[in-house]
Amino acid sequence: KFEAIEVNLVASSPETASLKIKLNGRSVNEIEVHEPKMYNLLKSEELIQGELKVFVKGKEFKAYAFTFGGCV
Repeated sequence: KFEAIEVNLVASSPETASLKIKLNGRSVNEIEVHEPKMYNLLKSEELIQGELKVFVKGKEFKAYAFTFGGCV
């Protein structure tokens, strides 16, 4: 569980990987990872709290770090 205004993921994949992002069981975002960089998963004007799940479809996907902005 987390509390933040923004959630990012540093990740890479040699081939495009599709990520489905769920917050508290609801789909909130889908992104494609195709190069090593920081990807924004969630961003809000207000504090977000709850459980975040990331579902990955793709080969050789690598997640290195999550970052949280505006944490309390």
